[in-house]
Amino acid sequence: MKGASYEVYYNRRSALSKKVVEYAIKYNNNAAARRYHMSRHNVKRWRDRYNGNRDSLRLKSPRPHSHSANYQAEELELVRRNYQRYGHEGLAEVYVQCRRKDYKRSYDSMCKQIRQKGWNCVQKGAILRQNGGEQELLNLDKKYKLI
Repeated sequence: MKGASYEVYYNRRSALSKKVVEYAIKYNNNAAARRYHMSRHNVKRWRDRYNGNRDSLRLKSPRPHSHSANYQAEELELVRRNYQRYGHEGLAEVYVQCRRKDYKRSYDSMCKQIRQKGWNCVQKGAILRQNGGEQELLNLDKKYKLI
């Protein structure tokens, strides 16, 4: 019943903050802060957020609901193409070529993406065959080797 106790706490807190805000509107922020023993900064923040509804004073999650730093498809394609072309020269060369083509992230971040996507895994004994522009991997055995 951990969730229920948090719900009770948030309901009480939002009810208190509503009383504080209504008192601050009637008098002023300083008087509300003195009466309810809290900082003027809190009173002002609640008053700015208040729109007449008690739910507007509820705590909001500080965690982001989206992550703008995720890799975009264009970035992944750039890294993949450069890794295929310059991978035999080393990851430093792959990084240099990516940076020349407007890649903004760090070397470690690029290496992590290569590992996570499995682009650095080559099947031992595998043959890469071209079929009209498509690449096909023929397995001779199932052992993997990291390069």
